[in-house]
Amino acid sequence: HHQAHAAASFFPSPFKRSAFLTVDGVGEWDTTTYGVGEDNKISVIKTIEFPHSLGLLYSTITAYLGFSVNNSEYKVMGLSPYGLMDRKKNRYYQKLLKIIFCYQKTLKK
Repeated sequence: HHQAHAAASFFPSPFKRSAFLTVDGVGEWDTTTYGVGEDNKISVIKTIEFPHSLGLLYSTITAYLGFSVNNSEYKVMGLSPYGLMDRKKNRYYQKLLKIIFCYQKTLKK
């Protein structure tokens, strides 16, 4: 799954050698993969497997914002440049911090 993502971006590119990084929810068991594309070959250096996933965190945030999961993440990505970048004034940033810190406290118990 991730090799297909890497190949789809590397092979049509003008580069003979390039690093690649793919991150999503889950593709088979892999959630993150990085490696090198060289000539006509993709070589994976490392993978991170489920349940460790930035993509699933992104889906969780998508749901928290009221969008449908596994369907609307692109909407959140498209809206992100329009967000308020001032952390002190951005109420969603503050809410997200509260959720993360609350979750961390439950893990420590």
